[in-house]
Amino acid sequence: MFGFDTGRCSTDLPCKLLITQAEPTGSIGPVTVMPQFKDAFDPISPTLQGLIVSAILITASIASLVAGPLSDKISRTRTFALGGLIFAIGSMVECASFVLPMLIVGRCIAGVGEGLFLSTITVYVCEIAPTAIRGSLACTVQLYITIGIATGELCGRCSFEHFMIWV
Repeated sequence: MFGFDTGRCSTDLPCKLLITQAEPTGSIGPVTVMPQFKDAFDPISPTLQGLIVSAILITASIASLVAGPLSDKISRTRTFALGGLIFAIGSMVECASFVLPMLIVGRCIAGVGEGLFLSTITVYVCEIAPTAIRGSLACTVQLYITIGIATGELCGRCSFEHFMIWV
């Protein structure tokens, strides 16, 4: 789901802003240009839009630094379960947000969860895998994320009013 969400949502903004040659801005970028978002939170500056987009990435990076020591103390499975719970709480805060600071806080909370579970899951897979297939299984985690991103991009591209805009 992580890869699909990133891929699907990152397709909207670049095609809507094709004239400016915009690049994908991640899963929240297109949401910030939707009419419903603009009605609730507009006006937002490009700097604020960048903060909204990057809040989850910044906190995920920081949380991934503590994921290793935490997983050594409470176990790998509990660490990525905790990360999933924190991510779900952050997502609920984002969904319930009615003011911009609440949205940013929700994205920061979700980022902490992402940092915990994404950095721990690959280590866990490597630890439990038989030696003969350890490398293959470690790559499989990233492969599934990449397949999710590609599938999301394809679904996003196929859902536009002008189907051939990306060709």
